[in-house]
Amino acid sequence: MKQSETMDEKERKSRKEILNEIDDLLSYCEGCFLFQYYKKKKGRRYAHRFCIRQCTVGLKIQETGRKYLT
Repeated sequence: MKQSETMDEKERKSRKEILNEIDDLLSYCEGCFLFQYYKKKKGRRYAHRFCIRQCTVGLKIQETGRKYLT
């Protein structure tokens, strides 16, 4: 029983570290010039889609999120 408890604790700690990593990555998005530019020129949907599909920070967030889900 103790061994499974420690695995759960490790998993929680690991998940918490992953969430902290995502939070750190999101800090780069605050005040992003490209997001503001695309939002103004092409609209909010395009800007958001750009951030998710093409921006290096968005791609890194996706990759880190996949680690969280597995």
